[in-house]
Amino acid sequence: MVDCTTSVPTNDAIDKIRNTANQINLKIGSTFIPTIFSSVDCTSSIEHAKDTGVVIIDRNDIEELLKLISQGQIDLAKKHLLNLFGPQAHSGK
Repeated sequence: MVDCTTSVPTNDAIDKIRNTANQINLKIGSTFIPTIFSSVDCTSSIEHAKDTGVVIIDRNDIEELLKLISQGQIDLAKKHLLNLFGPQAHSGK
């Protein structure tokens, strides 16, 4: 489950995507990791997001991923992306 924004997501926006993902997970029996992409630095929201199981990929992460890809470091880019998702990406939970 993905949301995109051009601003720092509010706690309400973070909670909304988490609740939506939880509802979908329950209805279809699959696991979706609620994720917000943002074109700005979201340092101020990342802790609340982590505490609620939401992943925020902000401008800093996007720039790092683009840098690694443009340098041909695809494996490092994949590792960086998986690290952003944390254990959820590895366990399917």
